[in-house]
Amino acid sequence: MLIRRLGSGVLIFSYLNTLVSAASPPAKFLDQLEHGHPQIIVVYGTSLTANAAWPSGLQKILRHHYGTKVRMVNAALGGKDSRWGLAHLNERVIREQPNAVFIEFTINDALEASMLSVTESTHHLKSMIQQVRLAEPNCEIILMVMNPPTAAELEKRRNFTSYRKAYQTVARDLKCRLIDFYPLWKSLMDEQPERWQNYAPDGLHPNNLASREVILPALLEGLGCHANPKALENINRPNASPHR
Repeated sequence: MLIRRLGSGVLIFSYLNTLVSAASPPAKFLDQLEHGHPQIIVVYGTSLTANAAWPSGLQKILRHHYGTKVRMVNAALGGKDSRWGLAHLNERVIREQPNAVFIEFTINDALEASMLSVTESTHHLKSMIQQVRLAEPNCEIILMVMNPPTAAELEKRRNFTSYRKAYQTVARDLKCRLIDFYPLWKSLMDEQPERWQNYAPDGLHPNNLASREVILPALLEGLGCHANPKALENINRPNASPHR
């Protein structure tokens, strides 16, 4: 198994030489990398991607195994929702001719100030997927639901779970891989609230420690792969994501 949980609740990696796991189907872009094909990976979404350490961490892990065959682009921007995501899809995502695209906008679509209904959010998400597939038919789409908001941030997003369910429905209907961090984070919040506060002092944005100990292990498990924990070292700068 890729990941095991310590008694403290921290997730850690097993020491394994290979990145792709035989136990579960890997993401298509990983399979392509295993066969020596260069891959362009775009991550697209909100500040939970734009300002987070996990994209640079994922790039380090992939490059540790596949070298320069991996090119990652962090096309996310803080404070944006799927309305913006759809409007800027061509210039920020499609122009990169990606082999894989990660998409996450639930946290800001659910923001009441965004004035985006679940129906509108769903329409935007489907349109992004369809446009990427039209431009790049072989591109793999990976949807993500990040951490739930808490405290004052939850008050601004009281219907968050409905937006999460919309991503689940779209992933099923359009046959996309879905990596849903919600159950993992919710369990940690309920069982170890002090740990959550340490990971996200502002109640919304997981810090670099959270990327290393929680997000990256769960992300890699969701992608169906193994990683050496040494690949996670030195993920300590909030602006270290692979921006253009």
